[in-house]
Order: sequence, then structure tokens, then C-alpha cells
Amino acid sequence: MTLQEVRDEIDQIDREIIALILKRTRLAEKVLMEKRSEDQPVNDEAQNQIVLKRAAEYATELNL
Repeated sequence: MTLQEVRDEIDQIDREIIALILKRTRLAEKVLMEKRSEDQPVNDEAQNQIVLKRAAEYATELNL
């Protein structure tokens, strides 16, 4: 694989990461709207910890 091919692959991965961030952001906005419509607190520290723990565990599985 040439240097340019590696760079192109990295660029493609970067685009995919950005697209996933956008998708996640839109879903988080839906959660926010739902919480507001149900008059629930916006911040849920327990759920935040669950999300962070799950991400850390997945990163560990991938040796990151």
C-alpha cells in the first residue's frame, strides 16, 4: 500500500467517524426532546456513567 493509499484510507475513516458523530448527536437530540416532553431532568448522571463505562469497556476489548 502506498503512502497516498494509506492517507486516503485514513481520510475515509475520518469521514465515517464524523458521520457517526452526527448520527449520535441527532439521536441525543431526540433523547433530549423526549425528556423535555416527559418533563424529565435533562442530565441523568447514572445514565452518563453507564455510557462512559460501556465505552471504556469496548475500548479495552479493542486494546485501546
